[in-house]
Amino acid sequence: MFRYFVGIELPAGHRRRIARVMRRLGDPHPVPHITVKDPTSLTPDLHWLGAIRAVAAQSSPLKVVIGAPGRFGVRVLYLCVDCPGLEALHDRVEQALGRGADHDRATTSDRDFTPHVTVWVARRKDQPPPAEDVL
Repeated sequence: MFRYFVGIELPAGHRRRIARVMRRLGDPHPVPHITVKDPTSLTPDLHWLGAIRAVAAQSSPLKVVIGAPGRFGVRVLYLCVDCPGLEALHDRVEQALGRGADHDRATTSDRDFTPHVTVWVARRKDQPPPAEDVL
């Protein structure tokens, strides 16, 4: 089953460099991006697509600065992102999906929003690469 997400395409220079790293770490078809909304509430029927397009149409370009590597546990290696306005965009997406800032995260699979570019995700028995391999 295909899972949807809402993301921001990186500037071409960042995209090419990060794609090279992702390929070196074993991703045969890398698509570097900043995830704004993960797949947890984006259903296959696409009923949410119009709301997301409306948020995008009302949004201004964002300045992205890629930072140091980080990890979510041992399964995900990512690059930090400094992007003024990104958290506000994330909140507007959540609101467009009918999820206000006060929704109960304890009863959902949502985590706090951490702006990042994923470069590696563990598959089955993969061992995480050293963070310095990302640089």
